[in-house]
Amino acid sequence: MPQGRRQKAAVSRQEKIERLQTAAITVIARHGVTEASTRAIAAEAGLNLATVHYAFDGKDDLLTSLLERIVSDNGNLITKVTRDCESAQEAIAKMAQAYWEHVIEQPDLLRVNFELALYALTNTKYSERSKLQFSTHYALVEELFRGFLPLWSKQQRTTLTVACISAMDGLALQFLVMQNKAVCEQALALNVRALQLLCENPPV
Repeated sequence: MPQGRRQKAAVSRQEKIERLQTAAITVIARHGVTEASTRAIAAEAGLNLATVHYAFDGKDDLLTSLLERIVSDNGNLITKVTRDCESAQEAIAKMAQAYWEHVIEQPDLLRVNFELALYALTNTKYSERSKLQFSTHYALVEELFRGFLPLWSKQQRTTLTVACISAMDGLALQFLVMQNKAVCEQALALNVRALQLLCENPPV
């Protein structure tokens, strides 16, 4: 090799996967899932199209990996912020605050999460895999509540879990559409208080 010419560092398969996932977030947030072709994602990542098909078995496989990454990151965040909590009420407050900070700091990632959920409703092949990932997220929160509320039935814990996640997701969607941060933060405080009161009065 001629002197002065530097050899390009090889990009590992994992690095390519992460670049493609990051590019997919950008493209989906900008154009939606339907318009997020593998060609557009490869171009955004600065990689050739063949790399996409080397790393994934098509678009749905790429989207599944992206959802897995989002669910894993959310799970890690929940585990981190609730590690030292002493009650379900405290855990709800800390999860809500962490989620809201995530909404403010990474709105594109949040939008992608919603886009993937809607895509799953119209794509049979992708829907089963996405349900598995979403159920993993719900199971993590429910298990957290099981530790704090051992006398509650599974149905009661499931109800509380759905109430928590629905309240946060609804508020996040409201913010994405209306961009009314102050109002949403007031609503967040109301949601947290209502959920904390629910912990004192188990759903029938």
